[in-house]
Amino acid sequence: MAREVGQAGLLGVADHFDPARSPTQLEWLRATLRLMALEADSLRPGGETVITRLSDVLVVQALRAWLDGDPAAKSGWLGALQDPQIGRAVSLIHREPGRDWTVASLADQIAMSRSAFAARFTDLVGEPAMRYVTRWRGRTRGSSRLPLRGCVQGLRFGASSEHPRLPSHRSWR
Repeated sequence: MAREVGQAGLLGVADHFDPARSPTQLEWLRATLRLMALEADSLRPGGETVITRLSDVLVVQALRAWLDGDPAAKSGWLGALQDPQIGRAVSLIHREPGRDWTVASLADQIAMSRSAFAARFTDLVGEPAMRYVTRWRGRTRGSSRLPLRGCVQGLRFGASSEHPRLPSHRSWR
């Protein structure tokens, strides 16, 4: 009985997907949800880990379905991820927000000219690259995304003629 209720509850999630759009995706979703329900009912060693990993996969699959089917997902940084070059630039910015990015350095990383990169980034993301970098840094400030060295460098903390007694960040290594 518990198994039936568990499967019915989980499988109800599949009702929100349009089978006409992607029957294969719907079947894959149902199979994954059945496996999760079986793991939950059997209480086998490692079952919680399996359920957690399958949940991660379901989130990725749901995002993919949304990206494929919702016109709103075609704009902004999330939509830009679908472009091979601009998507790579967005990923680089997200991965290393503390890096001293410039339009030239981003364009160089993805093998585009500066002008083509700047125009395409703005077109796909909806704002210029450097404004996006600045906004992303603001969102990640205080999170673990910026390594300590990047935070220290970002603050320009170091010896200077104005502050000769302050240690340089190199002495902290």
